Amino acid sequence: GDAQTAPILTELSRPLVVTVLGLAGEPVSGQTVTFAVDSVPVGAMGQLVTPVTATTNALGQAAASITLGTKVGVYKITAASPGLAGSPVEFRVRATAGAPQTLTYVAGDKQTQPINSLLQTALLVRVVDVGQNPVPGVRVQFSLDSIPPNATGQALQAVNAITDSAGQASALMMLGSKVGVYLASALVPGLTGSPVRFVAYASAGRPVTLVMTSGNEQVGLVLTELLAPFVVTVVDIGGNPVPEINVRFALDSLPSGATGCSLRVINAVTDFFGRASAFLTLGDKIGRYTVTATSAGLIGSPARFGATARILVGDVNSDREVNIADLTSVVDHILGRIKLVGNDSVKADVNNDGKISVADVVTMRNFLLALPEARFGFAEGSMEQFAPPQQGVRSDYDTTSLVRSEFVLTENGLRFNVSNLLPIKGLQLLVRFRSIQDIKRPDVIFPRAAMDSFHVSASGREVRIVAYNLLNIPIAAGDGPLFRLPIKLASIDEIESGELIVSTPDTVVTFDRALKATAARRFPSPKEIPVAFLLYQNYPNPFNASTRIDYEVADVEGRAARVLIQVYNLLGEKVKTLASGQHPSGRYTVTWDGTDDRGAKVPSGTYYYRLISGDYASGKRMILLK
Repeated sequence: GDAQTAPILTELSRPLVVTVLGLAGEPVSGQTVTFAVDSVPVGAMGQLVTPVTATTNALGQAAASITLGTKVGVYKITAASPGLAGSPVEFRVRATAGAPQTLTYVAGDKQTQPINSLLQTALLVRVVDVGQNPVPGVRVQFSLDSIPPNATGQALQAVNAITDSAGQASALMMLGSKVGVYLASALVPGLTGSPVRFVAYASAGRPVTLVMTSGNEQVGLVLTELLAPFVVTVVDIGGNPVPEINVRFALDSLPSGATGCSLRVINAVTDFFGRASAFLTLGDKIGRYTVTATSAGLIGSPARFGATARILVGDVNSDREVNIADLTSVVDHILGRIKLVGNDSVKADVNNDGKISVADVVTMRNFLLALPEARFGFAEGSMEQFAPPQQGVRSDYDTTSLVRSEFVLTENGLRFNVSNLLPIKGLQLLVRFRSIQDIKRPDVIFPRAAMDSFHVSASGREVRIVAYNLLNIPIAAGDGPLFRLPIKLASIDEIESGELIVSTPDTVVTFDRALKATAARRFPSPKEIPVAFLLYQNYPNPFNASTRIDYEVADVEGRAARVLIQVYNLLGEKVKTLASGQHPSGRYTVTWDGTDDRGAKVPSGTYYYRLISGDYASGKRMILLK
């Protein structure tokens, strides 16, 4: 039974047998022999000898069976009978690998190298049996499972597809042309742990090309920074971005005499995406500006960007939008309060007739009303007119809390109230309704805005209103209604939104400034808007020098009410007219100082005063005492 070989954890095919002999060489029966496993491969478990103690038979023989342990190698078993010559007898048997059980990872995972390079470490796996012993002669299938989009040149080649004496199989991986993750696997069907997966990352190669990425050929306003940066990307031979490469941006050319232009470099060293970028601020001259981006030794270097500086016709105050503040600034020029020169003069001549006049004010007004006959926008050296672009211009006017506005829904129309802490020279209003509106003009202008002319255009659900006067007399700081629109709505929610822009004198520059506010919406509070005419008793009464008469004017549909207040003597003769003309609804006060229409003092006595408006008439008595 010595020198047998069998797979691990199996019983040897032949027993281990010893013979006990007497002095004459005859077999001795009944002799006790002890069997023991004397040494095993490191880590072996499960080895077993049976029986441990055996008695020799008639032939003098004792036998035991041996089951090998979990580890490949030599197992030494002894058979001993104390006092006998030749005891103990040693048996040496060998355990070989068992059936392949598990596929395990050895080396090669999570490597990072540049594109188009061979990984330095092979992808290595091992096949082991149930005792974790290497199993040779097992075929392993290596495959490349996933690559970055558009990658080319990648390859996976098996060095040994059949496991060697160490149970190992290996393959070499060549990375492709694209940065990113490459996935490979090693497969032995039916084994635990199969497939074993490998991840490799391809990093960028050396820089090869400088690519113009974005920002070229922008159009902007003079003395403003372009909205988008000039961006270049450094790439390797595979078109992958390469970080940490120096790029130099420089102004290359600009219109003759231009000043104020500058570059604001965002990053002169390429970032993770291989990009470097810079913003250009255009100078004070219209025309073409160019900027170069250079990285030494790269194909495509220098990359040359172009940009065109223009002026926005009508944008007199340079807030990058044509609004009511530009209109009132042009009026100030016409009135001689300011003088527009250079580019500002070009901006103000919106109708391109070579002069700044009321005709330009009308054209700007029609533009703010979105009327089709008013079309202007960017202008270059030729002064050719363009429709205003919808992109590329960022407004710079301010949202303010100094001006608050609101719509108040009444039975006879829609009031527009303004609370302003500073004077207002003009306003433009865009109202969006939830249904189509057809409005020609306000039906009531309140005293606060009596100097202004109101212009209205309606298109579908949008209504635009522009108000100003050619003397630029402002609406004084205060609080109250400006006008009423002849619109009857079932709900205040039928107003979707209201956007107000007002012009106010700038405290720093000569131009007017545009301030933006959002209009609120509400119903009137009780007694806010009189629903009926009412004449109050004068106070004091009797009086000496003067007396005050309060009265309320009802909200009248379609117009402001015409009101007449007169004083009569006891004979029914008119003494004095205290008020006459249109009165928007509200509460008013007049004072009588005891004089007639010629200014002469009237004698003491009883007088009557009367309020008349349409079908309404009311009178009261007062006493003058001297």
